[in-house]
Amino acid sequence: MIEMLVATAIGVSLLGAAVYTFTKQQTILRDQNADTAVRAQGRLAINKIAKDMKSAGAGIPINLKFETASSTVFTFKVNPNDGPTAVASNIVDASPTTVIATDVGDYSVGQDVVVYILGEMYDPTPTSPSYVAKVTAIDTATDTLTLDTAATEEYIAYRTVINPYDTITYTYSAANDNIVRTVNGVNFPFIDDVSSMSFVYKDKAEAVLTAPLSVADRMKLRKVELTMSFQDPMVANAKVDLRTDIYVRNTADAS
Repeated sequence: MIEMLVATAIGVSLLGAAVYTFTKQQTILRDQNADTAVRAQGRLAINKIAKDMKSAGAGIPINLKFETASSTVFTFKVNPNDGPTAVASNIVDASPTTVIATDVGDYSVGQDVVVYILGEMYDPTPTSPSYVAKVTAIDTATDTLTLDTAATEEYIAYRTVINPYDTITYTYSAANDNIVRTVNGVNFPFIDDVSSMSFVYKDKAEAVLTAPLSVADRMKLRKVELTMSFQDPMVANAKVDLRTDIYVRNTADAS
């Protein structure tokens, strides 16, 4: 009888040890998988944001490239996928909204466009100020674009560029622990489990620009330091801090 009790006690002890070891291994494996997933998710997110921000302002005049630049929000315009560029041939005074231009078939009704003089893209105070408008009609037979906004003053025929653009915003919400990517006013959930995110802006001399950036400082913007932290809500040890430097192209100070 004693022998049976001893054997049972030993068996229970061995079983308990085996269960403990198995549970411990499962916990370690879960933590490792969660940590790997958080790191992979974080790298994908920071790389996508960096890629977008490097192209910020492409095909857009310097004074219209960046709309908002705070510590947690960055809004910019960009010519989508190096989209079509039309050269107007009849904007010669301050009144027309119907413009004869090249390649009008590449545009679409409702598309946002920016109008500016070729050669003045990087001029903070251009001779003929750039302006934004929306395409309201297209006639491919006569090569005309109709815009909802007329020119404010004389523009030079064959040097007037009409570029489409998208407006993109990245917004961090501490309350929701997420980042939302907004394109032309439509919100798209971008990534969750973000415990913090911050933008630090610098000029060509590496001097920090005070956020939110003024219009003048937006035209000096050359570099963005992006820091992000990710945390799995179910696994305390699954967290990662990431940082990258983004050198913004298409700026007046670009080297």
